[in-house]
Amino acid sequence: MATSKHRHTVGLLILAGAMLATRLHRFEYLPDASWAIFFLSGFYLSGARALAVLLVEAVLIDYVATAHLGDAGS
Repeated sequence: MATSKHRHTVGLLILAGAMLATRLHRFEYLPDASWAIFFLSGFYLSGARALAVLLVEAVLIDYVATAHLGDAGS
């Protein structure tokens, strides 16, 4: 049986992967799911670390998208 810490880590990785897939705008049929991901992380993971990790990930994705990929999110 998986421990609570293991479930927390797996849940965080799933949400981080979903944010990466939807926030880069590489798939036209996937809308940005950042609000939903932040809501789900607060509801299921309920930790400041999970929120901090997801916020840092969002900033890094935006930085890479604008500085290196030339995508302004449109």
